[in-house]
Amino acid sequence: MKKLSLALILSTALSSCGDPNSQLKFEATIDQQTAKNLILTTKVTNYSNSDKTLNEIDIDKSLHEKLNLSRMDGSRGEFIPFDNTYSYEVNRKIPSGESFSTNFKGSTSKDFISGDVDFIIDNNLLNFRSISVDCCK
Repeated sequence: MKKLSLALILSTALSSCGDPNSQLKFEATIDQQTAKNLILTTKVTNYSNSDKTLNEIDIDKSLHEKLNLSRMDGSRGEFIPFDNTYSYEVNRKIPSGESFSTNFKGSTSKDFISGDVDFIIDNNLLNFRSISVDCCK
């Protein structure tokens, strides 16, 4: 009986440790505005029953530099050599049932470029989601 109870407890504990972001939707898209300008739009939607906090948006170095990205407020982000990204501090609470978007402006590239946009949730570097984006030709 003790083995069965221990197995049930472990099974319940492991299954409750699922993806902490499973009730969040993450989006990242690049839209060309003019021949020379583009917008990278990021969006997080919270479908959970509790508030979540979007702490950071991290963009691959190569994507960030080749598209000359900056947040619409003009901030350039901080380069983080450890993971080779440009990190933008957001620290925005997203209430249950709501969304939050952030836009980045940039310049088109003559080359095809792709990379990841990472979303850090609830100030936990292990609690992130990566979305791949690509652009240009």
